[in-house]
Amino acid sequence: STTLKEATRAAHKKNKQPRGRPSRYLLSGILKCGECGANYIMSDSRAYGCSSHTNGGKHLCSNSVRVKRQIAENALLKNVRDGLLGEDIVRHVQRSVRKAIGEYKKQHSAKSESIRSLEARTREISDKLERVANAIESMGLNNTLRDRIHSLEADKKATEASIVKAESAQPQMDGLPDIFPVSLPLIRPA
Repeated sequence: STTLKEATRAAHKKNKQPRGRPSRYLLSGILKCGECGANYIMSDSRAYGCSSHTNGGKHLCSNSVRVKRQIAENALLKNVRDGLLGEDIVRHVQRSVRKAIGEYKKQHSAKSESIRSLEARTREISDKLERVANAIESMGLNNTLRDRIHSLEADKKATEASIVKAESAQPQMDGLPDIFPVSLPLIRPA
């Protein structure tokens, strides 16, 4: 048989844990009771209240403070909005974004240098192929020139493949850093 104290402890524990389905109300399960730590829930159609007090009365929790839904939601949203748009936060976000973009540009520029180098190598090979073709026109084709053409064409093909690979490996921005954690107040009786 379960004692009243054990039943109270079990009910307390149950009221502190999230339920199965998401809440229909913005702050349900987010606000916490300052007395027992249970979630604040909609205790009726107009106000939030401690779930332990709402479901078990003063025997589970003495905190009978109720907060009107509209007032609580407006106050929290105003604080979040003011916090997100505060000068310090805006400057922090701007610095973080500039830093992330700067790192992206630095990585991108390093990759671009390697691509430019490969493109210069491709132009150099093309120039050599043209000189070999001119030599063939003036002297005729021999085994040495034929081997040189095959070697240059293979080198050009490999360099072009390296360009395609380097272009596909261009760095991408991973995203923006987290801005700040949001902490929510406990509601305590006066």
